[in-house]
This record gives sequence, structure tokens and C-alpha cells, in this order.
Amino acid sequence: MTIVSAFHGSGYRTFKDFYKSKVLPDWRDGFPNLVSYGRFVELMPWSFMALVSFLTTCRFGKVTGITAKTESNNGKPSFFSMRLP
Repeated sequence: MTIVSAFHGSGYRTFKDFYKSKVLPDWRDGFPNLVSYGRFVELMPWSFMALVSFLTTCRFGKVTGITAKTESNNGKPSFFSMRLP
């Protein structure tokens, strides 16, 4: 997840270029069990599943109502919440 997140902020156009020219040569100390590009691409779906699992168990709060987005008179979005019984 860390490598994929870093790619999105890196400015590289393709993940392959990022992985081969930045991650493999420079990040070996931080990731001692770094795999080849082909193997990493095979493992990427598992990182997505780990992210979804993390978000559903740790990061989303308890649902206590409904939140809606509307536009106010000045054209800026505003939010309001309704509490469910």
C-alpha cells in the first residue's frame, strides 16, 4: 500500500517506470523483501483487499444518521445531517 500511495504523488506517468527507476534501486533498505515488478503487479490486488479491510474496520466511524450535500444561495456546497432514531 505504501508503494502504490507513493506512486500517486510521485509525478511518474506509469507505475512501471516508478517501480523500476525509483523503488527497486532506492528503497531496498526500507523494503528488504522487495519483489520484482512482475511479481509486485501480481500481488497488487491483495493490497487493495488489505486497504478495504483496514478502512471498514478501523477508519469509518459508526453510522448515526444521514448526511446530504446541498447548494446554498451563494452557490457553495453545504452539508447537513439528520439523526436516525
